[in-house]
Amino acid sequence: ITRVLYRYRIFQKLLNRLAGKKLYETFGGKLKFFGIGGAKLDNQVERFLMDTTFPMAIGYGLTETAPLLAGAVGKNVRYLSTGIPLEGVKLRIANADPVTGEGEIQAMGENVMKGYFKEPDLTAEVFTPDGWFKTGDLGRFDRSGFLYIKGRIKNMIVGASGENIYPEEIESVINRMEFVLESLVVQQKGRLVA
Repeated sequence: ITRVLYRYRIFQKLLNRLAGKKLYETFGGKLKFFGIGGAKLDNQVERFLMDTTFPMAIGYGLTETAPLLAGAVGKNVRYLSTGIPLEGVKLRIANADPVTGEGEIQAMGENVMKGYFKEPDLTAEVFTPDGWFKTGDLGRFDRSGFLYIKGRIKNMIVGASGENIYPEEIESVINRMEFVLESLVVQQKGRLVA
């Protein structure tokens, strides 16, 4: 019965909320902050945590940006978004696709490194001529200024018809399969292989 009910969003939300109460108690029942970062959260896990009203915070950054660039806490968390730029941080989308609005996320701010130690050539590669740090991540902003990350530029695969394929999204689906612990999606001889 539970499996059938879970197919409907209204029941899914209710069942998630009940499971979330048990999860909250597992953490002692007094949890105020649960930070998420380091890698993209699985869509189903994120939906579950949002349904449970779990006290989560989500952030995006890199070691070179000490470390946060964007984030959201509590009721400001939006599904699939890493939040808004932090105070003192400027973010822009470079070379944005006119249809999707996706492009490279670039950052500027006091928290962004000045360069790699004794590596001027590497430093020159990761900064634009006007001083923006190139994160190497693809993303877009919505109308409210919330950042959505699609994946790494180096990982993106351009399909035969020109569509952008993000291996991380496919891997997320594969990793939910019962007997799969981890997966890697790559392109070999014009085909996607996992």
